[in-house]
Amino acid sequence: MLLYRLSFVVFMVMLLFARSSGQGGYSADKVVFTTSVFDTATLQVVAGPLPGLVADFKLLNVFSLFNEMQKHPQSDYGTYIYEDLTYASDLDPKFHDVYRLASSILAFDANMPEEAVMLLEKGTYSMPSRWDTPFLGGFIAFEQVGDAQKAFELMNLAATREDAPPFTALLAARYLRNESTVEETISFLQSLVQMMPEDYRAGILSRIDELKKEVK
Repeated sequence: MLLYRLSFVVFMVMLLFARSSGQGGYSADKVVFTTSVFDTATLQVVAGPLPGLVADFKLLNVFSLFNEMQKHPQSDYGTYIYEDLTYASDLDPKFHDVYRLASSILAFDANMPEEAVMLLEKGTYSMPSRWDTPFLGGFIAFEQVGDAQKAFELMNLAATREDAPPFTALLAARYLRNESTVEETISFLQSLVQMMPEDYRAGILSRIDELKKEVK
């Protein structure tokens, strides 16, 4: 245990060094930093019995990155958000908040829906008791990526999982037959907004506004 604690202290010191030296793509004057100087295997070894704690740290960094991305919308902060969400999911595959953020700020604010679907698919198999993770993955695959085959695969999994609400199979079937209306898509996105913290709704709300213009 002492060895793991010492390793974690070394890990944190290396993080601070990465921050101050601007490694990983950030300059020293930024309030956020990344641990991209490590690969996942190294992080897992260093984290030892504390992978959840390191995953929490990565998610905190995602929030900082998101705030910076809002200030600099033309930046590549989205890439770093995806990187940190991936690290967090590798360290703690059942960390549901990772997939919730993938389905919101990564898919809509960072405009990286394909990467969001990959993370949500990963969560689908890491958390076999949840229906919402594959359903969100299927929705984004269909609505944002245009990948009907992946949408069918994920939505079908969602519909067959225990505790999946009745609308899951119905809405999935309508989407996959291209029979869904814009109003139904708006309604689903509005329900998705209610699942997200207020500060992380902007990208979804922007998509809702775009769809409402199609209805007019």
